[in-house]
Amino acid sequence: MNSKTVSALIDKLSDKELTFGCKVKVGDYERYIVNLYQETNGFNKSYKFSDHIIYTEEQIKFDKGIIVLGHPVLIGDVLKRISIRSLEETEIWASRNFKSIVSVWESCGFTKSLNEIMEDSGFEEQTWTSNPPIVVEQLKDPSARALFEFLGDIFLT
Repeated sequence: MNSKTVSALIDKLSDKELTFGCKVKVGDYERYIVNLYQETNGFNKSYKFSDHIIYTEEQIKFDKGIIVLGHPVLIGDVLKRISIRSLEETEIWASRNFKSIVSVWESCGFTKSLNEIMEDSGFEEQTWTSNPPIVVEQLKDPSARALFEFLGDIFLT
């Protein structure tokens, strides 16, 4: 799984609600929301970021230079999505995937988010000997690779 696919999976699974801890990219800088202010009329919201800059809700929604990256994706977030999807699938499907996610995630560290697992692992290029040679980008850590491939099979298909 290459870096583009891994990022797409994290993006799909992340909660984009503008609340405390949500990561937002403004230009070249990533910032976290640390506070929310709401005016007395109840309509206008402003968000204070980790570098003490304040943006209004309208600026975040309509400024093309501001991208909401979302909250870090934790194991509980993924298990919650599995339980929601299990309403469409069978209980056996849900049970099997719960156990498999816990088992595969354990080798990467339960307290780590998918974002941290990706950053800790990093990516490497693997060259396959063929004519012409094929260069494939993949996660360096085999445990991280197994986790993302498993989650990709569930959420990207």
